[in-house]
Amino acid sequence: YFNDDGELVGFSIALAYKLASDLQCSLEFYRVDYDNVKEALLNDKVDILMLPYNINTTVLSFVEFTEYYLKLHEALVVPRSKISYFKNLNDFQLDPIKLGTFPYIETGARENFPNSIITTQIHLDSMLSGKLDAFLAPYVEGIAFCRNHTDYIVMDYGTVLGNAYYVY
Repeated sequence: YFNDDGELVGFSIALAYKLASDLQCSLEFYRVDYDNVKEALLNDKVDILMLPYNINTTVLSFVEFTEYYLKLHEALVVPRSKISYFKNLNDFQLDPIKLGTFPYIETGARENFPNSIITTQIHLDSMLSGKLDAFLAPYVEGIAFCRNHTDYIVMDYGTVLGNAYYVY
């Protein structure tokens, strides 16, 4: 983030300066939108990313990361009123549900729910509009959301829907 003096600061920034110092190289910062991380890395627009980043197995196939510090499986957040519909994954997986998900999980969402109308969102609060039937998210993020929004529940299908890795 930028402090009151307009300087870019924070843990990731400090870590980047330390890495540049250790490697004895120059350092330039570029803004890369979340949706463009793959393109930026594969097209040599940036050499490294210095931020906490959530990834899934698809992302692991095209880029190397440090060891992940947390691995979570993905789950669905659904309205409590629809628990019976979402109880058995095999019963609705091919239905055309309206599904929200994070950009880094979109590929997995399309693989797991091929007939769904999928929109990428930046946060789970998009569930509150009532325009989505479910939201695919890392399990712990779903739990946190549901603690604050008790009309929703996490449907846990284990690792069937994939995993999310938290890396630096």
